This record gives sequence, structure tokens and C-alpha cells, in this order.
Amino acid sequence: MKKLVKILLFIFISLNIFGVEEGEAEKPIIPMVPVLPALPNEKTPIETKTVFMGMKTEIVVPLEIISDIEIQAMVIDEQEIEVPFEIEFNKTPDRDKTYKIGYTQTEIDIDEDGKVDTYIYSNTNIDSKILKDNKVVIQGKNISKEGYHEKIVYITVETHD
Repeated sequence: MKKLVKILLFIFISLNIFGVEEGEAEKPIIPMVPVLPALPNEKTPIETKTVFMGMKTEIVVPLEIISDIEIQAMVIDEQEIEVPFEIEFNKTPDRDKTYKIGYTQTEIDIDEDGKVDTYIYSNTNIDSKILKDNKVVIQGKNISKEGYHEKIVYITVETHD
């Protein structure tokens, strides 16, 4: 058995399988990394490249109300008054029947006596830049308190399917 180990060891050494010559110590493996010169007060040149990139973006401007609406009316006794108004938007909608108008209130008790006396009628679908055929109807028979009454109603643009 000892003879077999010696023969195999002799064959490995003669074929230089271990990569070590006889009488030589094993050399450390050093990776091939480029080394920048370290000269004092000298700048190392850096390679620069110009790269051109293309970009496409899609910008969507939301549909917004750009008009302020102020309605003033004088109601005498039991008179019923209709006040028409228009709503203007910043652009024409992209698609028909996609946007609708919303009000915080459409039935209002303007004098706060418990009876609804003011109604807002409007087309809910927005299909043009100016929404026409809107009106406020004030029923004088339901107003019991005399004087100047004010109410703020907020209008929103909503999307629907």
C-alpha cells in the first residue's frame, strides 16, 4: 500500500498536477485588478461618455370648473322665481358621458325655517365646455323669514362608468 501511494505521488509530481515545481513553495493567487497610479498632485483622467435617452410622457389635465356662480334674486310674497345659470369648465371633456356634475345640496332651506324652498336643477352629464340648462328655483310660498339669506353650495366634477 505504501508503494502505491508513493507511485501515485510521483506521478502527480511529474505531471505537475498540483501546479507546484519541486522545491518551490505554493504561490498566492493575485487577482488581476487594474491599479490607478498614485502620483502626488496629479489628477487621474476619467473616461466620459455622452448618452442620449428618449422619453415620452402623457400629461392629463383634469376637468375643472373655472367659473364662479353667484345667484341673487328678490322674492316677493309667494312668487316662484327661476334663475338660469351656466357652468364653464377648463376644457371640453375627452369622452361623452364620462364626467358628471355633483352638488353638495340640491334641495335647500334658504331661510332655515324647516321647509325646503330652493331647488337646483341641472343636467348631470358633462358633454361640452359650457354646461347650459341649469336653473335654481326659489318658491316664495315656503319662505317664512323676511330678510337677506345666503347659502354656499359646492359643485364637484366626478367620473362615472
